[in-house]
Amino acid sequence: MNLGIRRAAAVLAAAGLAAAAGALPASADTTVPVTGGSGDWGVKLSFRNYLKSPVAHGSTEVAGGVTENSDGTFAFPVVSGSYDPQSGDTVVQFGGSVHFEGHGGVLQITIEDLRVEVVDGEGTLYADMASSSPSNPALTEYDDIALAELDLSGGQPSLNGGTLSLGSTPATLTQAGSTAFAGFYAAGAAMDPISFTATVANGSGGGSTPPPASGQSANQQILADVAAGPLTLSVAGDTVQLSTSTLDGNGAYQTATGALNTATVSDLRGTNAGWNLVGQVTDFTGDAGTIGAENLGWQPSAAAVDTGIGAPGTVTAGNTVQPGQGLGVARTLASAAPGASAGTFTAGAQLSLGIPADTVPGDYAAVLTLTLS
Repeated sequence: MNLGIRRAAAVLAAAGLAAAAGALPASADTTVPVTGGSGDWGVKLSFRNYLKSPVAHGSTEVAGGVTENSDGTFAFPVVSGSYDPQSGDTVVQFGGSVHFEGHGGVLQITIEDLRVEVVDGEGTLYADMASSSPSNPALTEYDDIALAELDLSGGQPSLNGGTLSLGSTPATLTQAGSTAFAGFYAAGAAMDPISFTATVANGSGGGSTPPPASGQSANQQILADVAAGPLTLSVAGDTVQLSTSTLDGNGAYQTATGALNTATVSDLRGTNAGWNLVGQVTDFTGDAGTIGAENLGWQPSAAAVDTGIGAPGTVTAGNTVQPGQGLGVARTLASAAPGASAGTFTAGAQLSLGIPADTVPGDYAAVLTLTLS
């Protein structure tokens, strides 16, 4: 896509035309080229955390010289730009890209060719983007969009010697940015702040901004935009092989045993509304006969997953059900009561299939369905 570099060149050309038209004498053109440096931007913390969750099972890939900082934000290389010390107008073009992917590749967002522009004291963050989502799986490209508006009330870009810098600056998602972000956040959402330190040719330029004197202080408002999440169920596998049947201790009937594949429930709705996970099995059928569904019993277990962020909710395992009164009807595997259901939880069960004495030997199969509500 790379429209950002062409746009930056156009801004530089426009500055030269303005001088030629008489806005400034040609000899008074104070614009200096930006030649290198680095900028830091994390895109959005809540989105990065969402990708790491068991819901999205996501990943992040950087390219073109972008690196990941220790705090999870990204360092973008400065490749070109310009700065006018008289007007403060600034263009800083960054190279490289960041690619986000989740939900098995259905959710994809690529951001590349970032560019910061400051014109007449107003700041904008531009980018080339491409995205897809479960509601719009076709990958769509967005060239050179105004991704976010920058709040420069805390400070404009400043030149000190040969170093041009912009401190941590709040960014707000535009409508165009919301669309290119696959509608994941609404226009007006607070994105991560952006900053950069760049070099300019010949160390030209105007004044510098001195650091605060000893004993002074400065405040920064910290904003967070928390997106509503879903209630989801995932299972570690789709097949359970029970053991070969054996007589019980009294020789009364045969049993086959095994373990249910682990189920994971994630409640990220933020409502603590509670949930219930139940299981029910069909009859076991084989080439020579049938074993009734009521003959499969289970001993459930459940646990909360400690993610290290906040206290996990509380989960309760369902009751043990013996073969003969088993899973021919829906039985609770695990549940979380309202007020304590938020978080991620695992559930499983030891299975026991009681086999009636008149069962014809052979292979039998049934389908156990887990339902989350």
